[in-house]
Amino acid sequence: MAWDLTGVDFSYPDEYQDDSTVQNYFRPPHPTGSRWAKLIDALEVFRQVVDRRDLNARIGLVSYSSNYTFGLFHSATVTTDQTMSPDTYRFVDAARAISLNPIIGDTNIGAGIDRGVSVITDPAVSRMTANRTIVLLSDGRRTEGADPIGRAQLAAGQRITVHAVSFGDGADQNIMQQIAAITGGNHYHANSGAKMFPLKLPATRTRRRHASLLRRGVVAVEFAFCASIVFFFFLTMIEVARFHIVRHSLDQAVYAGARVGIVPGATAADVNQSVTERLAMAGVVGATITVTPPVINTSTQAVTVHVAAPYNENSWTLPKFFSGVDVVAEMTLDHENVAFN
Repeated sequence: MAWDLTGVDFSYPDEYQDDSTVQNYFRPPHPTGSRWAKLIDALEVFRQVVDRRDLNARIGLVSYSSNYTFGLFHSATVTTDQTMSPDTYRFVDAARAISLNPIIGDTNIGAGIDRGVSVITDPAVSRMTANRTIVLLSDGRRTEGADPIGRAQLAAGQRITVHAVSFGDGADQNIMQQIAAITGGNHYHANSGAKMFPLKLPATRTRRRHASLLRRGVVAVEFAFCASIVFFFFLTMIEVARFHIVRHSLDQAVYAGARVGIVPGATAADVNQSVTERLAMAGVVGATITVTPPVINTSTQAVTVHVAAPYNENSWTLPKFFSGVDVVAEMTLDHENVAFN
């Protein structure tokens, strides 16, 4: 990245030509004549376009190299230079900060893709409805690390699009093309600094349509969240209402049965039949009817009718609050023997 714009490997800007290759290798890239300088210019143009079109984008920055140390100089395999942020100035500033130090090491494209996926899917900053896109830039070939094709396949599995931008004659355009194709992105190759960042953003009309689609996605998520709460309360009201309907039906049935049982000459079977008919009319099933005393005669002082019906068998919905509960009703009336004695 510190090489000049001629496309020749290990060729540095004119101001550095008289210095040795080793000296230039461990020197920060030239502020105007290096490939890195042109990359910064391209990122700045990209930032301006994003801000001008008000895309509500969040952008982060990841740099990749290799774990390399030479004396006081060190490079890491991959670094998260800027997490996802709506402040578009941050990722450009982070790129400028990198150029303050020598850019050394090999090229681990796979590690860069993996870290990019990790940053863009971070649940703390990732938005469910956002289109997740990685812009992968490289001026060389993979010289270490995992196969970037396999890493691109993993990114595609998470619905992440990778646009690949290669620049310089040393770039492996074939790999960059495959990475883009696997993830549904595009590949661009820049032969000059002016073409360093040809990736075009959608036109305004397309952007508005895209924003509309995103809004529809947000509405769908909001509806799913709110609807689940509404349906929960709706089903709860149905369950509670049905419970009270069953209980009221049992109250009516035991009262009617007790009225039958207190009449002189009535039997427990008559009471049982009366209660059964009432429950059938109300649609209550599975009830257990108990008449006390089991034999009603002239010495009977009072008649008690007890009914228990399982709510699970009488619910209109899958019971949640009253599951396994028996609805119970009981009525005791003095027998008419007592009234006429």
